[in-house]
Amino acid sequence: MRFLNYVLLLTMCVHAASYASTLELLFESGDYEAFLPNAEVAAAADDIDGLFLLGKAYHLGKGVPEDARKASAYYQRARDLGSARASHNLATIAEAQRDIPQAERLYEEALERGLKMPTLLNLAHMTYPDEGGKITSIPYFVEKVGRSGDYYAQAYAENNDDETLAFAAKAYVRAAVEARKYPSSHFDADALSARAVEWLKRSMSRGDNAAWTNYGVLLMEEENYAEARAALLVGAENNESVAHYYLARMPSEDESHDEHARREIYHYEQAALLGLKEAAQLAIDRLGHSLRRENDLATLESGVRRLERLYEVSDFPATYALKDAISRLEWVRKLHAKENKAKPQVGLPMVLQACGLGWGEVYGDTFNLGINTSWRLVAHQMSGTEQRLLEGRVGKDGCASSAEALAPMAQALLADGAVFALHFPNYSLPLRAEENEGQVVLSLEPQVMPIPR
Repeated sequence: MRFLNYVLLLTMCVHAASYASTLELLFESGDYEAFLPNAEVAAAADDIDGLFLLGKAYHLGKGVPEDARKASAYYQRARDLGSARASHNLATIAEAQRDIPQAERLYEEALERGLKMPTLLNLAHMTYPDEGGKITSIPYFVEKVGRSGDYYAQAYAENNDDETLAFAAKAYVRAAVEARKYPSSHFDADALSARAVEWLKRSMSRGDNAAWTNYGVLLMEEENYAEARAALLVGAENNESVAHYYLARMPSEDESHDEHARREIYHYEQAALLGLKEAAQLAIDRLGHSLRRENDLATLESGVRRLERLYEVSDFPATYALKDAISRLEWVRKLHAKENKAKPQVGLPMVLQACGLGWGEVYGDTFNLGINTSWRLVAHQMSGTEQRLLEGRVGKDGCASSAEALAPMAQALLADGAVFALHFPNYSLPLRAEENEGQVVLSLEPQVMPIPR
């Protein structure tokens, strides 16, 4: 939520004295050459409007150098004479100097003196807690954000402005949500929720899409998930990033695990693409995880493109999910290529003879392997299933080998287009199958790329 701090720039009331009206007109028209000497004469005579306007000139640097000290002095003299506008502008100076208690006292004084706008708006946004602020005392927070909502509600009664209405509703929602999270005897959570709903419905009736989202969030906190989903979907249909974020977090009802995962990914992704930074890494993590065992080529290609787009809107520098997805895509492409490639003659005995795995050897150095490293021979099928065929340890010759021909099942898997691989503790390396002297030999490819795990 972003706010403007309103300094009184325009005349806020009509004055009977023509001299004061003339000063206002000169100031507002920018004729400072005529304004300044007349204002100084009026100020010297303790004219309340002359003092206020001269203070505003120094406050804003209009016709004179900007000087907060002189501005405060003129405002203070006008305030002592009962100027509501001087009280207000002294409050803006105190707020800029982070003297919030003094600013609040001066704004309240301006209110008491009859200056409702923009005093109510300044009080509303000054008392609204920071969006990212740490909540240290729930009762204090609920009271503070509720008071901000009250100021917005009073301001709305004055200006009938849709944005002011939306801010009032949002403040009341925050108070109600925090009250639901941390029940306390200090407040009535049901009454706070009822107030929030009343103002949300007013805002929704005025076409505020964000109000539907906030209504959904409130209903989620009350565990009314069916109505919360309906309200959040209205927000999502109107491209409200926060609505998508909470739809992703919505607890599963009658969904299967896969349906829940797809919904979660979709809504986090949409929230991120609509500008909600907090959702980007969540979308990346969940989408990346879903692609780890994916075997459909089109789904993987689409997934890689989606991850690339998410990284464009993410502040997270590590691209491990994208790298894993690209590796998986290349592996599945390899599976497809193997399936369509001419296969060795069916019926020949198959043996494993994968060498170069010892210390100082090409595969051993590259993948941190060596003599006695455990391995497992596996057949990867297009269906995504794996068949374990054999296991052992790297021998003194730096080879993973079978003492005798593999079982006939290995020949059937090869005929069906399976890709064989050696699984080590930290890597899985694909094998090639080649005919050699009347048998099919499984060995490591010259430039092997690890299989994604």
